[in-house]
Amino acid sequence: MTNEMGDGAAVTGGMGGIGQCIVVALTRRDFDVVVCDRTIDPAIAESMTTNAAPGARLSFAKNDLAERPKDVGRAVATMAAGELPFTTGAAIRVDGGMHIHQY
Repeated sequence: MTNEMGDGAAVTGGMGGIGQCIVVALTRRDFDVVVCDRTIDPAIAESMTTNAAPGARLSFAKNDLAERPKDVGRAVATMAAGELPFTTGAAIRVDGGMHIHQY
């Protein structure tokens, strides 16, 4: 994956395990990353910042998508029911608009 446009990414569950690895990998590909998780541990955030690529821009946001389980469930049910024609191979973001750039 390459990134020449200064793209950004939001990683949910980014404070632990695989999420942490994904965050660091994205920074090494010049992505600006927002790390979203239920809690933001300052020590882990410091470690992630240290391990990120030089010049990487990391932001941390306390966020719990599980607070809206019915909305997520409805989106998944819609996909499972086949009610989204012509989306084969498409990535469907069920993130409440977290991917939208704010200016």
